Amino acid sequence: MLLYNPERLLFARERRGLTKKALAEAAGLDSKTIGVYENQNSNSAPTQSSLEKLAAALGYPLHFFQKDDAPELINEAVSFLAATKLTKKNENAAIRA
Repeated sequence: MLLYNPERLLFARERRGLTKKALAEAAGLDSKTIGVYENQNSNSAPTQSSLEKLAAALGYPLHFFQKDDAPELINEAVSFLAATKLTKKNENAAIRA
């Protein structure tokens, strides 16, 4: 089985500000498949070919998805000048920067 960390896929997708649908389209995969790959309770890991497509679409090296969980920032530790106008998508992308 391919060594794979689903938290890294979620991290990379949110960092790039992509929806599951947008990532699926960029990688040539189904959006439901992205959800399965991001689900930490699932034993479904992408094939080597799918992981290569995801890595290319996200602009991350293949080995990025095989590492331990990325360190998390505490949301309360981050402040924004105009937080009321910040979308959740942009907030996630900034926090994961």
